[in-house]
Parts: sequence; C-alpha cells; structure tokens
Amino acid sequence: MIQRINLLPKELRTVSKRTFYFISSLSIILYLSTLYVVNNTQRSNVGVLEAKRDSLRQSIALLARQDAKYREVIDMINMTEAKNKDMEVRAGLVSRISDGNPRWSDPLYELSNIVPAGLWLSSLSSSDIMAGDKKFKGIRVGGMAFSSSRITDFMAALEASPYFEGVSLAYVQNTEYIGREAFSFEITFRNTSITDGNTTTSYSKFTFNSGTKHDPKVVDGGSSAGPNLATSRNITTKAADLSAPILNSPPDNARDIPTTGQTFSWSIVPGATDYRVVVDTSPTFSSYDASNRVCSNTANCKTYVTEGNTATSYSGFTFNSGIKYYWKVVAGNPSGGPNWATQRSFITTVGGTTE
Repeated sequence: MIQRINLLPKELRTVSKRTFYFISSLSIILYLSTLYVVNNTQRSNVGVLEAKRDSLRQSIALLARQDAKYREVIDMINMTEAKNKDMEVRAGLVSRISDGNPRWSDPLYELSNIVPAGLWLSSLSSSDIMAGDKKFKGIRVGGMAFSSSRITDFMAALEASPYFEGVSLAYVQNTEYIGREAFSFEITFRNTSITDGNTTTSYSKFTFNSGTKHDPKVVDGGSSAGPNLATSRNITTKAADLSAPILNSPPDNARDIPTTGQTFSWSIVPGATDYRVVVDTSPTFSSYDASNRVCSNTANCKTYVTEGNTATSYSGFTFNSGIKYYWKVVAGNPSGGPNWATQRSFITTVGGTTE
C-alpha cells in the first residue's frame, strides 16, 4: 500500500500548519463579521418597513375620517334634494292655500326662508279657522329633521315671524332616513298678517331691523277683487341708540379754566354722525331746551353741534369769569336716541384766581 510522503523539510511542516490555522481562523472571523453586517442590515430594513407600516396606518385613518366627512356631505346633498322636492310640492299647493289671492305669496316666501338647515318639509295644508269674529288661515306643515333641536329652531323662527302666531307642535316621532336617525313631525300655526274676515285698517305686529329703510304698501281683498296695491311709502326704522361718549378734557372739577379758547374733548362713539356739547351754569341744565336742542338762556347756556362731521373736540365757547359751569356731550345720528355722557364741572379764572 502506497502512503503519502511529505517531502517538505521538517521546519516547513510546522509553518504550513500555522498558516492553515491562521487562514481558518480568519475565515471564521470574516464569516461572523458578514453575518453581523447582514443581521444589522436586515434589522434596519425591518425598521424602515415598520415606519412604512405606521405611515400606511395613519393614511388609512385619515382616509377613514375623510370618508366620514364625505358621507356627511352626501347626506346633506340628499337632504337638499329632498328639500327641493318639498319646495316643488309646496309650490304646487300655493293655489290651494291662496284661493287665487296673491297676498299669500309673502307668508309663503317667509315660510320658505325660515326653514333651518337639517330640516325639510314634506307636506303643507291650510284651512279657515275662526277666533271670535276674526277669520284666520290655519296652516299645518309636516316634515323631517336630523335633530330635534332643528325642530325647536324652526318653531322659534315661526314664533318670531310677524306673519305667524299660535305655533304648536302636533307630534314628533323618532324614525330613520338614509341610514341616519331622524325625527318626523307636524306643526300647526296660523297666519296673522292678513285681515281676513274683518275690515280693520291697522296692524302692529311686524318686526324690523333698526336703522333700515322699508317700503310698506297695502292691498284690499275680496272674493272677486283684484290686487290694487296702495302707493308705497318710504319709512326708516329708528336706529339703535348710541352709547354715551366719555368726556376727556377738561377733567372734572377743573379750576382756572380760561374764558376763551378752552378745548373740550370726548371719546369716539361708533355709529355717530355728529356730537352735541352743552355747557350750563345749572347742574340740571335748566337753560337747555332738550326738545328743540337750543339754549333758552344764552347768558347761562352754551351749545354746539358738530353737524356733518365726527369731530370729537370744540374750543369756540366764551365764558364769564369766575363762574362754575357744567358740561356734557351726546352722540347723534339721523334717528338715534340720546345717551348723554356723565357731566363734569369746571370754574373759570378770575384775574389768575378762582372763586
């Protein structure tokens, strides 16, 4: 049997074994290092994938919220379509309600304007009712709402309207509409702006905004009478009362005020178109005629109005020396009510001294 013979010298045989062990150890180290690098890389990739997963979850949650909003929009669109159909039904009932009399158009227009969002009408009927010797038009409306508070808002709007009174909830019932909780209802009320059944020539239940212009007119009615409207007149409602200005100068109980050239100043009042300043020797301003806005005794009373401008000071008064005066200011506009500033007093000089 032939055996392998190592022909290397003896000293080289030991070196060869050492080299083998070195290379083997180095290979193991390189292998382990590679495994470590690969492991770290995979961990990093896992972290990136988890971040992407979290981002996708957030996107899904955002889309879910947007979907809920879109569902609300869709519900509102469906509700609007239902309301439009209701308006068509209501328009078809106009002839039956008005009995050929166009004077009912204003109450119907008012009714269509005060229906709140989230509520729509599905039926409308009317009947003649008597209250004593007066004849009224009784109205019954039915509909649906997504919230009972909408029904409350609608009834409040009916009660606040100058066209309607006697508002009463006939019934309200919980139901469902396009997959949402809803409430069906019926409300009864009567019209008040028409003098049906009597010949009264006045009415006092309208409500207007302050400081606005209106064009009222009247039409007579009858079973065969045509609409002949009276010539309209322009009216402007009383403006809201302005707040009182605050007096700035001179200060209260001031002394040594010059008899000429003293500047009287006060604060700005929103909405004012002019200011009136009054000075009087009486703390009750007895020499000032408030009705006619003039001084009845010019020796004791001074007044000035900044008519046509909004100046907040005046310095044109001339006073007697050594006299105690009282002054106040009121803001004005074409129809606003007077709220006077809290009055102040001062004493004019007498040769450099006061008495």
